[in-house]
Parts: sequence; C-alpha cells; structure tokens
Amino acid sequence: MKHHRHLAISTVLLPALALAACTGDAPAPGNAAGDEPATTVADRALPEGAQAFSLLGEPLYPNPAPPDIAAQQAEDIDVARADHDADPDDADAIIWLGRRIGYTGLYREAIDVFSEGIDKHPADARMYRHRGHRWISGCRTT
Repeated sequence: MKHHRHLAISTVLLPALALAACTGDAPAPGNAAGDEPATTVADRALPEGAQAFSLLGEPLYPNPAPPDIAAQQAEDIDVARADHDADPDDADAIIWLGRRIGYTGLYREAIDVFSEGIDKHPADARMYRHRGHRWISGCRTT
C-alpha cells in the first residue's frame, strides 16, 4: 500500500512541479513590451509548390500521383471547378472544389477555397471543418 501512495504522489506531484517550472515571471522571448515577435519556421515563406515545413524545417511537397490517378484527379477538379463556376455561391460546389483540390495534396489552395466558403457561408460549419482538416494536413499557421 505504501508503494502505491508514493506512486500516486509522484504521478501528481512531478507533472505539477514541471508545470510550475514552466510558468516563471519572465515573459517568453518576443512577448515582453517592445520586443520584436519571435521568428519561427512557421513565419518563413514557403518555397514555390511547398505545402508546409517539416519539424526539422525542411519544405514539404505533395507526392506526385501515378499518371492514371493524376488524370482522374485533374478530371474531378475540372468537373468541380465547372460546378463552382456555374454557381459560385453554392456551398456544396465550394466544398467539393476544395475537397478535390485537397485530395491532390495542394492543401494551401484548398484552404483558400474553404476560406472563400467561410466568407460566403459563415454559419456553415462544414466550411470550418474542411478548412481545419486541410490546416492539419498542411500545418498552415496563417
């Protein structure tokens, strides 16, 4: 029983102490009055065609699909774009255009489509859901 009490205390106490050590009075770099904002990898501009940065700071590019799949994806995007162009305010057309683009790994372009959808349909949760999925896929911070 005594062993279990020590285990329970260390399970609660150690994380609490670690958290307390992380909450000092000094502001983090870039957060003090007059400081310039801290620069991170996420603040850097992506090279042409890159969709995100890896945790090591390397740009990440979409993997090219095999030719037959790429041709089908291009056809699907053409159909979705035609539907969107025919009725640019149709929520379903916006969603399908964004989804089709996202399926190719062009997450930033898909995010832009869903952002357009949010501008047009701010009460439609599907726009936020799909844009959030693409943000997660592409690790976009802006």
